[in-house]
Amino acid sequence: MYEPYLDEVVRWRGSRGQALPPPATAAQIEDLRARVTARLNAALPAAYEEFLGRANGLLSHGLIVYACSPAADGASPVPGFVEANLAFRRDDYFFSILVFAESAESLYVYDGDERRFQVIDRRTCGVQRSFAAWQGVLKAALSAHRPAATL
Repeated sequence: MYEPYLDEVVRWRGSRGQALPPPATAAQIEDLRARVTARLNAALPAAYEEFLGRANGLLSHGLIVYACSPAADGASPVPGFVEANLAFRRDDYFFSILVFAESAESLYVYDGDERRFQVIDRRTCGVQRSFAAWQGVLKAALSAHRPAATL
């Protein structure tokens, strides 16, 4: 569902001599799963884990998809999933929300109360779109932040 949009990013980066971030290892994903359970009292969607197995986070055209954890050396500007969500949870509004990705305008989330994946406006927290599966919200994120050469 989102794969064609991610493939566009791969082709665009390849045309500039860049690649996606390396995939997360099984151990990194297992560690993330444990930290999400312990620190956020939540579970990761299998589809997000599959994405991490292709690219451990993404920064592309104004979109940030969180990685398993922040780079130890601080070299990557992509935040870690747990760390980003703990920062959002300083605001009570985000207590039952998991944020997977962000841009200047939108947050790409799972709302545990609504049991839906959503695109929410970053300023108002109003729901812009809603999806039954994580793949839908990632497709919305990638399609909204496509490489200029493919528009």
